[in-house]
Amino acid sequence: FYLYPNTTGSEMSTFEAKKDFTTELQAIIPESVAIANEKGLDEAIAHLLTLEKKCRLGNDMHNLKEVCLHMVRLCRDQSNWIKLNSVLAVVNKRDALIKSVIVAVVAEATSYIELVPTVETRIDLIKALKEVCDGKIYVEGESARLHFLLSKIYEGRGDIDAACEIIQDVHVETYGSLSKKEKAEYILEQMRITLVKKDYIRALIHSRKMNTKTLEEAGFADVKIKYYMMLVEYYSQDRNAWEISQAYYKIASTENVAAALVEGAAMEVDAPTESAESQQAFAARKQFALESTVFFLLASKFDNHQSDMMHRVKAQLPTLFKTLPLDGLYAEALRLFTTHEIIATPFPGQAAMETHRCLSRTEHLSDEAADFFRLQLRDRVVQHNLRVVARYYKRIRSGRLAELLGLSFEALEVHLSEIASGGDLYLKIDRPAGIVSFHERPLPEQVLTEWSSDVGKMLHLMEATCHIINRENMVYKV
Repeated sequence: FYLYPNTTGSEMSTFEAKKDFTTELQAIIPESVAIANEKGLDEAIAHLLTLEKKCRLGNDMHNLKEVCLHMVRLCRDQSNWIKLNSVLAVVNKRDALIKSVIVAVVAEATSYIELVPTVETRIDLIKALKEVCDGKIYVEGESARLHFLLSKIYEGRGDIDAACEIIQDVHVETYGSLSKKEKAEYILEQMRITLVKKDYIRALIHSRKMNTKTLEEAGFADVKIKYYMMLVEYYSQDRNAWEISQAYYKIASTENVAAALVEGAAMEVDAPTESAESQQAFAARKQFALESTVFFLLASKFDNHQSDMMHRVKAQLPTLFKTLPLDGLYAEALRLFTTHEIIATPFPGQAAMETHRCLSRTEHLSDEAADFFRLQLRDRVVQHNLRVVARYYKRIRSGRLAELLGLSFEALEVHLSEIASGGDLYLKIDRPAGIVSFHERPLPEQVLTEWSSDVGKMLHLMEATCHIINRENMVYKV
């Protein structure tokens, strides 16, 4: 025993010195195996727990870990999975504060999950391991993987609600023991299962956990594509054409890493063939994403961001996307929408765009949503034409305007009302006179402000002129 220095009488405290139970451990391991074969596993575990207590109280951490691991392995060798669960509970209760023991036992028991013969027993083992990991930051990575495995099991059984409930509250983005790739893939799984459940609000919450800067790093191309395809699925049900176009644009601008997606391609005999096929598949995916970007961009509501995006994509076609065999109809559509000219209805290629694969059921779109986006594209054509007319006309007769746009008078009024109520364009309709006015009459305050500004400029010019005249007179007098 050791004593505190400088203590006397009742202030004296004692600590038990560290002991070494290596000899006892080497003797008890074969004994426990024999006891398990002769008298049963319960007797062997009880015999091992006596040494476990001695090691714990004697501060012999190395042998304590080995004793606990031997108890776990003994349960595996006897295929007694129920006893293994109880052993995990005992270890968790007795050695919860000993990090090395918990980490080793969890890692060892986790490796047995695939050896469990039945699904129910496997679920019980995973739950027992979850109890051990609960509240311990040094096994948070193992805890996240256990939640993932249990969620997969429940999903395989068709219990989507249970699978979603298990994995949705794991805040993996705060775990330091997982790599960035593991975190990203885990968040993808959380998004996927919530989308399967059609819990779109929680899917959006999970999507906000993803660090989009990380997706731009090397080796994250496959994760990036999956992430943005899930965003496409979410915003498709939300019918947000702008966000869908942004997601498809991110996919189309992904660097070609198809060779990296074919693991070990350089070491295989047929690597060139596989690489070529993967390159073609990746190029086809990017071409599909670029065409989808153009379609949903044109179907988006017009504003400064949408206009800037159209010009940016148009400028990048011969540079960033020069290797993609983009259909000329999409490039022509971009040209039409970025030019201040009236677009004929239907414009060239509109029918082909409205039957594009991005509007099929395979791309997470219902028939109702696909029809909605087709109608949106047609409305954007009319709205573009109205902005062009407003650019060149202050007032125009409604009959002439309907003729220019190729619409009936009733349809024209509907579109005029929508674009005016949306605040995209100022206009007034004089129905008795049949005149549409695009010029906003200024308020009296604005007129007075402009008049005052003009008078001020005139007085300033007069003063400057008088000063120049006086200066010239003085020069010539001298």
